Amino acid sequence: MAEHEQRSDVSTINLIKYIYKWTISDYMDRQDFFPPGEVLKSPLFCSHGYDKPKWSIYLYPNGRTERKERSVSVFLMLEESDTEAINAKFHFYVLDGRKK
Repeated sequence: MAEHEQRSDVSTINLIKYIYKWTISDYMDRQDFFPPGEVLKSPLFCSHGYDKPKWSIYLYPNGRTERKERSVSVFLMLEESDTEAINAKFHFYVLDGRKK
């Protein structure tokens, strides 16, 4: 391929590293009172310097369904976006009140 030719099969990927911290007050005291399927939703957030895409975290303290009762289910939800497709790699960490 000559140097001046462009390839149409090459995409540009913007990698944005972002950390979002969501604190849930008195979670340990309230965890057992949530029925399966009840969700806690974080406030909307986006990575610094951008106004979209907007994300939220859905946390089901007692499972998303009755089959998942007595387990915690956590999801990253895309709430608003200017594009149809977004690739996201994410990690969830759950810390107790002592940050452990």
